[in-house]
Order: sequence, then structure tokens, then C-alpha cells
Amino acid sequence: MAVVVAAAVFVIALQFQYLLDLLTSFGDADLQVWSPISEVESLSEYPGTTYPDSWDGINTASACLLVLDENLRLPEWLAYHYHALPLRYLVISVDPRSQKSPSEILDRFRDQGMIIVEWSDYNFTDWEQLPPTASRDKRIWRHRYRQRRFYEACMTHLHHANRTWTAMYDADEFLTLKDTPKNTTKRDKRIWRHRYRQRRFYEACMTHLHHANRTWTVMLDADEFLGLAKETPQNTTKELVSKEGWFIRYVQDNSLSDEVCFFFRRAMFGAKEIPSNELYSDHPDELDTVDAMRLDTLRFRFHAHQQHELNGPGKSVIDVSKLREYLPLLDKVSTVHSVLPICEGRSANATRWPFVGHHYVGSWESYSLRDDPRKKRSRKGWEERASVGDMRNDQLSGWLKEFVALHGPERASVLLHEAGLSPDYRSA
Repeated sequence: MAVVVAAAVFVIALQFQYLLDLLTSFGDADLQVWSPISEVESLSEYPGTTYPDSWDGINTASACLLVLDENLRLPEWLAYHYHALPLRYLVISVDPRSQKSPSEILDRFRDQGMIIVEWSDYNFTDWEQLPPTASRDKRIWRHRYRQRRFYEACMTHLHHANRTWTAMYDADEFLTLKDTPKNTTKRDKRIWRHRYRQRRFYEACMTHLHHANRTWTVMLDADEFLGLAKETPQNTTKELVSKEGWFIRYVQDNSLSDEVCFFFRRAMFGAKEIPSNELYSDHPDELDTVDAMRLDTLRFRFHAHQQHELNGPGKSVIDVSKLREYLPLLDKVSTVHSVLPICEGRSANATRWPFVGHHYVGSWESYSLRDDPRKKRSRKGWEERASVGDMRNDQLSGWLKEFVALHGPERASVLLHEAGLSPDYRSA
């Protein structure tokens, strides 16, 4: 009996030592990520930079971004989201297989005042590098596992940094609003608010009647006698999504601040280019150092129809300030699409929200540069995505002029330096 007890104690001791070694192997930075903190290392990392009070977690947005050789896309992605969300706090992790570091690009946006925290795998995992000979299946599994662990650690970090709305998508995806009628007015906003109020009332009313053990319930207005037409909100237009900080302003103006998560569908944009005269009409004349052909949001405006399988599952924007009851998040992220159960699942629920993610396949030259373990970067795979284009959307064609108007052509040129591939670049 004594031998059995001794053996059991020995096993427990080994398990405890393993957990202790695992925790201490992360290092101080990682312990900050996983434990409640009162200050954030990034705020003191750049002592020469001052951050306006308005750049708090209420009026600005954050992002969790994983990159693998995305230096060509990153300047445009950062500039657009700095302008649109407005993105002011970024946690970014670079895949260890990347050939180039994005630090020089990130430093430009730090100079712009953006808080940027750079992590390596050691900040949220404890594994060794995979050998170059690892199978494709193993690399895919490692990639997806890494995404989930990164999102858990990043959301925890941003929660303790008192941040709120956080973008959880990739460097080839750009958040905007769904297609909308033109010339939205204050009246349109009142209509949207009325319809939003109707939906919230119906949700509360049905819940009440369910608990009251009622059955069939009529959902009508006082001037209706039978039936119910499903209403869809009227969203705003290209003009709105061109303005600085449109996302946060939209959430605040439309009483959406109490929501926890927006799960939105994605639209795959193919490689069909718009006519050059239209392309350059949306390009600021004074920004002569940045070719519009290098910017996906201006160059590619044709996308797959809403039900197309290549759109894939949606992505999320989540308010990390409301995650206290879900902490710790370790092993809570089961998919990088809906992130957490509070994001309400997959694409079937994405129609509830007015947002959509523009997902760009880009040119063959840019598509073939990255070694993404999830995709066989074949010409055939690119052509399948590049050929979609049943519908046209110009919503993101106006942001650059507004961006240049706010920051000036000289500063915009610095931030967008070497964005995209040169139009003269050719790949085999």
C-alpha cells in the first residue's frame, strides 16, 4: 500500500513540475499576457511617443494580426484600418517561416502614433520549430493551432489593456459595410434605428412569452392584420466608409456598443481589374509616389456573389472588454472564424450584422509569393479564385483620398511606401 501511495505522489509531483516548467518557460512577457495586469508594456515601450486621450479603447479599435511574408500587403492594410476603424493598437505576430521582417513597416506606423506590440511564437506557445521536411498536413495543423493560441493570448492581452473592439482577420481582408443605397441621409439613420429597435423588442417579447408558456404569437403592427415582412437595415454608403473612424462611429451612432461580437460574411474579390481611367480617378493626384495599381482596394472591385463557396466562412470583430467571464481563454478558441461561442457560430448568422469583409486574392504575382501551408499555391488554385467577379463593389475606392487629405501626401507616401508589387513585376 505504501508503495502505491509513494508512486502516486511521485506521479503527481512530476505533473506539477511539468506544469511549473511550462509556465516558467514562457518568460515574463508571456506571463503578462496570461495574468491580470495593471499596465501594458507597449505604452512605455516608446517613451518619445505621446498618445492622445481620444485614442483610448472606447473611441479607437485594436487588432490581432498573424502575418507570413505579408510585407507587400501590410502597408495598405495598416493604412486602411488606421483610417477606417480607426486602428490605434495592434498586436502582431510574425510566422517564424517568414523570409522578411515587417519591423520597418511597423515603425512607420509607430511614428504615426499607433501602439504596436510585436510577438514571436514564444509569447503564446512553447513548441520547437517544425523541420523543413514536415508534411503538409502537419504544417496545416500547426498553423491552425498557432492561430487559435495567438488569438487567445492576444484577446487576453487587449482585455487587460482596457481595449474594446478588436479586428480578428487577416492581412488580405478589409472590413467595410454591406452594399447600400446611395445618398444616405439622417432619415435613413432614423429608419435603421427604428428597425433595430423592432428587432430587439421582438427578441425580448418572444423570450418573455416563451417563459410564460405561450405558443403561436402574432408579430404585427397596428395597421396590419396578417403576415410579417422581414425587414433589412438600410446601411450607409461609400461616402461613409471613406471617412476616418467610420467603424467606431457607426457602432456608437447605431446603438451597437452593447454588443459583444460582430460575425460578418466575407466576399472573395477576384483578379479582374477595373478600367485604368476609373482606377486613377479614385487616386489622389498629389500622391504621385504611390501607384494605384499597387493597392488591391482600388485595383480589384469585382467579387463573387453572396452564396459562392469561395467566400468561405466569415470572420469576427469582438469587444474584448466584455470577456471577463470567459477568462482564462486558453483552449477557448476552437476556430479563427467565429473565435468564441459568443460570436454566434458560422456564416448562417452573418446576415444579422451590416458588415462584410473584402477578401482579395490579388494578382498571380502576389498570390504565388507566400508559402501558405493551408493552400497549394498553384496557378490553377489562383485562377479559380481570380475568375470570380459576378458583382462590382466600389465602396473602398474612396478611403485613400480621405487618408491623403487628413495626413498630407508626404506622410501618406511614407506610410504606403512599397505597398504591393510593382505593375512591372512578373512571376513565372
